[in-house]
Amino acid sequence: MLKPIYLLIPLLIVGCATDPVTMSERKQQDQAVAQHNATTADNKDRLVCRKEKKTGSHRPIKICRTVRQIEADKISARTELERNKVRDLPSN
Repeated sequence: MLKPIYLLIPLLIVGCATDPVTMSERKQQDQAVAQHNATTADNKDRLVCRKEKKTGSHRPIKICRTVRQIEADKISARTELERNKVRDLPSN
């Protein structure tokens, strides 16, 4: 009776380890990014892809953004931090 359990364990491990994006889809995405970057004259419109882990997840996902978007996000985050610093200063 234990044999079916031993057959299910490898299937569960493989099922959890598989990526929903296939290798051919990943290659197509990489080719599309490379083609976009080759045809882009402005460096700020170049796509940069990174693998990021969402909060609460151990699985990284691929995020592609332009250099312009990355810089805007940095400025926005810095502004928000500065705003919170001013708000949290103790008053005498």
